[in-house]
Amino acid sequence: MPRTADRSSYEVWVQQGKKTILDHGKEVYEQILASHKPLPLTAEQDRAVEAVLEEAREYYRAKGQISPEDWAAYRKTIESPTYPYA
Repeated sequence: MPRTADRSSYEVWVQQGKKTILDHGKEVYEQILASHKPLPLTAEQDRAVEAVLEEAREYYRAKGQISPEDWAAYRKTIESPTYPYA
């Protein structure tokens, strides 16, 4: 049963303000955003993600879909000591 489903009886639903599924879903969404703390990637996972991104960038660069200016900006960004968080 999805967490956004309301399994209350009709009487309880009315007493609780007759929230629509969208209203209830928004409340669940906000609660998840407020409380979810994802685990950070391991160093190995981070390297794997970076390898996939690098392969994709090289692919699109070779196809001419990344301009020389964008490529230069990207290279500058990854050389930053705060990459990938800057």
